[in-house]
Amino acid sequence: MIKRYNLFKNHFINYLLIFYTVSSCQMDEAKVVVPPTLSTTFVTNISANSAKSGGNITSDGGAAIIGRGVVWNTTSNPTVDLTTKTIDGDGPGNFSSNLTSLSLSTKYYIRAYATNSSGTSYGEELFFTTSFDKPSIATSEVTNITSIKARSGGNITNDGGSKILARGVVWSTSPNPIISLETKTMDGDGVGNFTSNFSGLSKSTKYYIRAYATNSYGTGYGEERPFATSKYPTLFNIIFDGLESQRTDIASTKDGGFILSANKYIIKTDSLGVVQWKTEVNPNSPALYQIFQSKDGGYVLCNHLSIQKYSSDGNILWTKEQPTFNYVYNSVVETDDGYFVAGIKGPSNTGTITKLNLEGVQLWEKLYDQSLITDCINIIKSSDGNFIVVGGSGIPSTTLASLKIDSNGNVIWSRQYNDTNQLVSTASVKVIEVADGTFVISSNTADSRNILTTRIVGIDQDGTKKWEKSILMGNQVRSNAFILLSDGGFIIAGSLNYSPTSALIVKIDNSGNQIWNKIFYSESSPGFLWEFNAVVETKAHTLTFLGYKSYVYSGTERGLWLLRTDDEGNY
Repeated sequence: MIKRYNLFKNHFINYLLIFYTVSSCQMDEAKVVVPPTLSTTFVTNISANSAKSGGNITSDGGAAIIGRGVVWNTTSNPTVDLTTKTIDGDGPGNFSSNLTSLSLSTKYYIRAYATNSSGTSYGEELFFTTSFDKPSIATSEVTNITSIKARSGGNITNDGGSKILARGVVWSTSPNPIISLETKTMDGDGVGNFTSNFSGLSKSTKYYIRAYATNSYGTGYGEERPFATSKYPTLFNIIFDGLESQRTDIASTKDGGFILSANKYIIKTDSLGVVQWKTEVNPNSPALYQIFQSKDGGYVLCNHLSIQKYSSDGNILWTKEQPTFNYVYNSVVETDDGYFVAGIKGPSNTGTITKLNLEGVQLWEKLYDQSLITDCINIIKSSDGNFIVVGGSGIPSTTLASLKIDSNGNVIWSRQYNDTNQLVSTASVKVIEVADGTFVISSNTADSRNILTTRIVGIDQDGTKKWEKSILMGNQVRSNAFILLSDGGFIIAGSLNYSPTSALIVKIDNSGNQIWNKIFYSESSPGFLWEFNAVVETKAHTLTFLGYKSYVYSGTERGLWLLRTDDEGNY
């Protein structure tokens, strides 16, 4: 009995073992692994080159999640074979994905993905479009820096998906300048490199500059570049060989350059004295007294023998020649309807004023009694619409004289200004009207020993002398040029007749008192003659002088001399 019981127990245990084993195998055969199940998260934070999405893995498919993220492309149904995907860890549930390095204004298709041992599944496909962006731009190095101007620019490397509407540079004395400032350039449109020349700066000043580019989305800025202007402008000292002339003139032009008259040429230069063109004058005369840019952009030349009109590029338009050999033209003033010309008719030295129309045709001529004036040297239009004429009276012309005439040449008043010294070099007599209505006249006189002095006389609107001053009396001073400065003072330019002659600059105030003087090359170049004949003040308050360099003895080292200094005569 016991034996049977043991046998039954053994069979039962074996049965249970067999049943457990079979059941376990059947359960293992029933566990099947499938790809994960997931959804794609809505795309947000869309910019020109980035976005945010992700996914939610709701089932791992019966196996561990070994990879997840999002994949995108510009065509539908992107797969993980692409490099444009994120890898965002493992495991089921929600995850976030940051998309970067996208192209602006581009449509993309995106799907979330999840991978297990069974394979990769994708969420539903979504699409989105990146936005426009501000342009990408770099600021060029700041170069060509002077006291008043500089050069920079930029390089637009990306238009932001929209056409470039404006570009340039913007600057300020404070950091981070923006385009709402007026201190900016506008340099066209389009991508790529551009150059910006800008001016109107103040000397010895620190500025901050950025390139900018604007499209329909906004304005992008390049990196900020600080720079500082110099204390002095770009100065120059030029000799034009072979163009020596003791009668020259210079005037500023509308483009910032200069027009020169010298020897038998008129010469156009840029703001740095570089010659742009040169025209030979015909008929020519060594005495090219005056040149200026006319209201229409051309040029008017008074060359002693004729009045000539040139186009803006130096082509002759018309010539009004002297009517007789004994006739000299000295200066011209332009009006709205023509030109008034001051001159001398010989051989008896009679002062004349001639009116020309805009085509150089003579309309009338006035001859003045020798008791009033014999040499009409310089003429200006006064603030009341009449004209002031200055020169000399007497035979020879040894006394300083002035006339006020109306627009028909009729005398309103005449005055003479006697002096213990005699008037000499009448061709250098100049007159300027200042803000308070005073007319200031410069002239050269000589005493009994023939010592030269520059005489400055201030007269009122009726021609009555208000004051007078002598400049560097006893030092052989010769004034060839006389201009009014923007600060209300005056510059006298000429020579100091040492041996050899030295060029001279004198600044005086509005009452004729000397402020400073500068002497050029009295000792540094022995054997040479240096003299200034003309001067202009630029908008930057620099002074540009025209004169000549010659040689005391025989030699060929001579020429036209062009010099720019700062506002204190420093070079």
